[in-house]
Amino acid sequence: MTAGTPRMADSLTAGRLRLDVVSTDDLQEVHAIFSDPQTHTVGDGPVSGIDETREWIERRALRRRELGVTWYAVRTPEGRLVGTAGLFVGRARPHPELGFEVRHGDQGRGYGRAAATAVVQEGHRAGFGEVWATVRAWNAASLRALAVVGFVTQWEESDERGALVFLRHVVGGSPTGAPGLSPAG
Repeated sequence: MTAGTPRMADSLTAGRLRLDVVSTDDLQEVHAIFSDPQTHTVGDGPVSGIDETREWIERRALRRRELGVTWYAVRTPEGRLVGTAGLFVGRARPHPELGFEVRHGDQGRGYGRAAATAVVQEGHRAGFGEVWATVRAWNAASLRALAVVGFVTQWEESDERGALVFLRHVVGGSPTGAPGLSPAG
């Protein structure tokens, strides 16, 4: 990591959840989520080979060293992996983008919202002034969670997979909605 690169914490808490930097130690559990077609609906859909998941984890480690963005394994107090969440460099360059995914059987319990809140707060603490998110328009649950975290829709565009909503969160954004956030300039 070079001087001036933001440094996100190795571990976070989100209510009763614990978030630790994802590593190859988490490979089997992360792959179970990534290979589940009911859970992993992002990108090209479910991952078939475990090597693909390993390479994804290794890329997260590299991006952390190079750019300071961090991805976490999200666990219950009992240590069970319920999802992953973190920042990555995506469509919103040069700003980091938030991503989170909760195992299908654990959705609807607030885990995604809690993890997203912790990651965004930590990203801001580390020095990222803006955090973006892109979500498919059909993903109402994620859009609701992001609104509660304080993300504000900036625009929508379509590609070959349909409508994609671009949302932004700035330092000082409200964790309970949109007050105080200004539209993109």
